[in-house]
Amino acid sequence: MIGTWASTVGAAYGTAAAPAGAGAGTGAASGGLFPPGWTPFIDPLNLHDHWWLTIIPLIVLVSIAYKAIRTKDLSTYWKQVAVMSVQVFAGMIALAVLTFLIVEVAIPVLE
Repeated sequence: MIGTWASTVGAAYGTAAAPAGAGAGTGAASGGLFPPGWTPFIDPLNLHDHWWLTIIPLIVLVSIAYKAIRTKDLSTYWKQVAVMSVQVFAGMIALAVLTFLIVEVAIPVLE
């Protein structure tokens, strides 16, 4: 199903779908981050080693969108975006630490 859809999309944009196992969209052939013929939102980027760096722009962009709708006074907009971004990032770190403590400390004690 996905292969058929990818072939249809590739034909619509004038690119041929790569054969199965050819490493299409992974950058294996070119060795770069953006391989030749890379299609955004269809071929995932090869960010497996640096996936955690995507959380920072995600937090900032969500904060920008949320505060753009919820802020009543735009004179403090960027300050509110920064505060919310720091709060969300700190919350994610706290959740990671809590999960680590539960898995590595609490569960072994209970066994």
